[in-house]
Amino acid sequence: MTICSRKAAVERAVAGILAMAFLAGCSLEGTGQPPVIEMPTAWSEPAGQNASRPDVEWWKEFGTPELASLMQDALLQNADLAAAKARVRQADALLKVAGASLLPTLGGSLDASRQGSPKLPGIQTAKQGNLYSPMLAASYEVDFWGKNAAVEASATAEAEAARYAQRTVALTVQSAVASSYFSILGLKERLAVARENLADAERTLEAYRERMAIGAATRLDVAQQESEVAVQRAGIPPL
Repeated sequence: MTICSRKAAVERAVAGILAMAFLAGCSLEGTGQPPVIEMPTAWSEPAGQNASRPDVEWWKEFGTPELASLMQDALLQNADLAAAKARVRQADALLKVAGASLLPTLGGSLDASRQGSPKLPGIQTAKQGNLYSPMLAASYEVDFWGKNAAVEASATAEAEAARYAQRTVALTVQSAVASSYFSILGLKERLAVARENLADAERTLEAYRERMAIGAATRLDVAQQESEVAVQRAGIPPL
């Protein structure tokens, strides 16, 4: 076979491979229709009034009387929580004011006067008496455009939002107390371990010094252990 014929055969083989690759790539394109994704018909978790809420005394599950005492103090003395409770009372008062516009207005008055005739000659007594005139009035504003009802609905939403905000503040305070408490417990454990490590390092240093006294250790060994003791001692104050 000549060089030209071999070159032509190679070119035909390369062209065949490229054609097969092109056809394979075309076969991967599919039908061009987007895939069908089935959406869930409802949320997997309940929402609204039926949604589960954390227990208001969830910290009792840890069974720690000290933590329970800290929680009680925080709920009674935290300033942010006291301010949130005051906002709830304010919202309730505004709700009462807003609802009053939908009720009839009653009013009343009482007039009193004293009447009598003067004593005339020949008449032993004068005629005198008290005259009372009570008055009662009632009025009602027709909420034709729904303004008063809308004001009451807005005040109701504000009061509910204030209650949610209070619960949020309470949960935030409780979480902060619990996180601080468990952080302190962890630091106490780390401090105890650090002190044990320092005691071990000091005992090892004493052993090196005794060995150096009899020639079984060098000054370098003692210096290195002194450095380890200093490192262990420096780690205690931050804890």
